[in-house]
Amino acid sequence: MSGVPVKVTATAYGAGKPVPGERLLTVTDLVRHFEVGGRFLRRTTVVHAVNGVTFHVDAGETFSLVGESGCGKSTVGRTVMGFHPPTSGTVDFEGRDVGAMSRRELRAMRRRIQYVFQDPYASLPARLPVGQILSEPLEIHKIGDAASRRARVRELLELVGLRKELASRYPHEFSGGQRQRIGIARALALEPRMLVLDEPVSALDVSVQAQVVNLLDRLQAELGLGYVFIAHDLDVVRHISDRIAVMYLGTIVEAGPATTIFTAPQHPYTQALLSAVPVKDPRQRGRGQRRLLSGDLPSPTAIPPGCPFATRCPKVHDLCRTELPPLLPSESGALSACHLTRTGKPAAAAS
Repeated sequence: MSGVPVKVTATAYGAGKPVPGERLLTVTDLVRHFEVGGRFLRRTTVVHAVNGVTFHVDAGETFSLVGESGCGKSTVGRTVMGFHPPTSGTVDFEGRDVGAMSRRELRAMRRRIQYVFQDPYASLPARLPVGQILSEPLEIHKIGDAASRRARVRELLELVGLRKELASRYPHEFSGGQRQRIGIARALALEPRMLVLDEPVSALDVSVQAQVVNLLDRLQAELGLGYVFIAHDLDVVRHISDRIAVMYLGTIVEAGPATTIFTAPQHPYTQALLSAVPVKDPRQRGRGQRRLLSGDLPSPTAIPPGCPFATRCPKVHDLCRTELPPLLPSESGALSACHLTRTGKPAAAAS
């Protein structure tokens, strides 16, 4: 399946290899709402997909957004890319406001930040050979001549662990894992400084997931890339992440270093998510307590006042139903949006 990986530094097409720790992305109070309906005398409804999300990503680190389907994490990724304009708040990439960019400026920006899609079967054009798929970004941005593009295609295939002789084959001739490698190679064609990876391994078998995650680790180490990694599989997130933000109903309810989130989760929702992760060691099975959630998930078109998790939280108090908890440092050092995380009971009851 694979050839010998080659080490490539980002200098020829992109903006240069990032400096470790360099701030690449800053997202501040990001809000993204969608209007649906409005036809045939139907009233327009507003979907509150993202509500006040703040985070940053530095070169060489992986920042993961996790949560249930529909929590808004993919919308964050697409808004970061400029696919959706922010309703309010800002997305700054390399010090520039993405939401204020023109179409021409967005096109130039996407040489430095690229998107890897979830489905490797749907994201590659079926009628084009792999070589043409990988050279297309270079043609669009008018980079190099035919010979240099062919050389770049061979380099990209080897970079993601595929033989350069496979450039003439079509996507249907590859396995799912190989197709995702091709998708990653396409994202790297212009030598970006950051990747937004939207559930990049969720459609793959577990053994193939590990191969792709290891590939992403190696590419980050070699190229200094920053990752926004969007996922719901906590086992994958544990392996690849430096920092994690847990999303629920469009908001971040807990954020911090990956080791802290996994070893000392503070928010009741994070605790419930982690309790559902299967235990691999048979000797440890049955020792943990599964935290089952009851109640209904509110609709993103009618988010209730107070904490968005109040309708399902086993520790809910009256204050939780009326006052939105701010995202503040908790006892573990991670940020947590919960009235209970510092005092063990709501502030109003503690006073």
